[in-house]
Amino acid sequence: MNRVKIVFLAMTILITSLFYGCSHDESDGSGYLFNCTLLGNPQNLDPQMATDTSSFTIIKNMYSGLLKLDANGILINDIAKSYEISDDGLKYTFELRDNCYWYSKDFEEGEEVKVTAKDFVFAFQRIFNPQMQSPYRNDFSCLKNAAAIINGEMGYTNIGVTAISDFKLVIELDYPNANFLTLLTTPPAIPCNEEFFYSTKGRYGLDKESVISNGSFYLTEWFYDQYGPENIIIMRRNSFNSEANKVYPSSLKFNIEKDYNSQFKSFNDKKIDYLLTDVYTDKFNKKDYIINEYEGSTLGIIFNLNDEVYSNKNIRKAFALSINREELKSKLKKNDVSVASAIVPPDTVLLNKSYRELVAEEHLSEYNENKAIEFLKDGMTELNINSLNSVKILVAENMINSDYMHYFTQKWQQLFGVYIGFEIVHQSEYEQKLRDGEYKVAIYEITGDYNSVFSVLSKFSSDKNDFGYSSAETDNLLSRVGTISSLSDCVDIFRNIEKQIISDSSFIPVFYKKKYLIYRKTNADIIYNPFSGYIDFQYAKYFED
Repeated sequence: MNRVKIVFLAMTILITSLFYGCSHDESDGSGYLFNCTLLGNPQNLDPQMATDTSSFTIIKNMYSGLLKLDANGILINDIAKSYEISDDGLKYTFELRDNCYWYSKDFEEGEEVKVTAKDFVFAFQRIFNPQMQSPYRNDFSCLKNAAAIINGEMGYTNIGVTAISDFKLVIELDYPNANFLTLLTTPPAIPCNEEFFYSTKGRYGLDKESVISNGSFYLTEWFYDQYGPENIIIMRRNSFNSEANKVYPSSLKFNIEKDYNSQFKSFNDKKIDYLLTDVYTDKFNKKDYIINEYEGSTLGIIFNLNDEVYSNKNIRKAFALSINREELKSKLKKNDVSVASAIVPPDTVLLNKSYRELVAEEHLSEYNENKAIEFLKDGMTELNINSLNSVKILVAENMINSDYMHYFTQKWQQLFGVYIGFEIVHQSEYEQKLRDGEYKVAIYEITGDYNSVFSVLSKFSSDKNDFGYSSAETDNLLSRVGTISSLSDCVDIFRNIEKQIISDSSFIPVFYKKKYLIYRKTNADIIYNPFSGYIDFQYAKYFED
């Protein structure tokens, strides 16, 4: 990095810190510069293309969509002022607010550019434009004409999204989708200003000159040098939009860190305002810190279904039936995980409450050692073997403390006479071994791409998982969900999908993995989404001690 860039970057950080860091309204906690952190540089700030967590956090704070989720995962309006759904579930009509604005530093002073229905039309057309190759095309395949467009039978501009007027939008579907409103809270459903998009000449979302804001904050600095020590993103409050929907912080400054240890040290040294961690530590007591706990993913045992032994359902069933979850609960000493009997994690919301309140998990996974031994015997008879060979469980680094797994692997050793060890590898090697089938048994993490029961369970469809699970019954149940317009009508189907997957014993749920958002009590209302992984700062506040 040359000296000019270093001086410019230092001055940017200094001026922002001096001007915004000490300015806040003590009465409501607004006006504060939040010092934040990202684990890794955002790869793409184009909402129709982004896939990484760092990008999602910046996108969430820079853009607004039709709808959003509140701190409890409840669906609420954002740019949509109101909406109506036709009786057949095929037509969604949205009335938009007329006080949501685009902001770009390139706009002329005083220029006001409102977000209109046409911006949403253009965004959905981009998703289905074959030149875009958006990773979200299949997620919105329920849209009218989507199948024909995907098959090349119709042009992408025929996708069923229409601007009736500047502030009236109609979205039509080919078939009902009870999950559609939740889909509209995800990044690809964010509007796109066509004029600005084309002005970037193919650079949209890739640098600070090629982004535009219609949300809480706009980007003023994005500096990243993979070999340099000072990598930052700076965002400032979008004052146009704060008038209609108050944005509390004046600015956000993100330090781009390379690893968790750097984040932990920065928080411990009071250089950043929060810490996101999946390792609970007693260092942070509830007297001085707000500790928000999330359970958004499930850890389970998977088997290589191409392996001669573990492709046998009776062998897998023996392992599943031998896990005494009540005993396991009494053995856990730390708070990093809780014991799971089901697949869908507790933070998943359905009908404005935790799905686990609607579908109790206690009877989904059975424990019976005698049955386990019988299944093992039946399986070995079918395989014409007298014993199981030793096996190592494949685990990614930092996925789970191996001490937790010893509680049930020791039971397996006692019951089945098989030695079980662990192969702990880096995340990239773990993913490669899964793809190549270089494992017999592994720990696997299941979560949704967004807060949706369907999103979690769809990871078990035959074409969407990387561990070989395939079930015609599961696929059939998932396809039924995709044609139902009412979420309440989906509850029994979701219950049956969980039962089916668990009965196959290809994924044995064992733990819900926890994450913690920790911040000092001088701060309030920092919102984390455990599924998309973003942090929302719109309502974040700071109060003096």
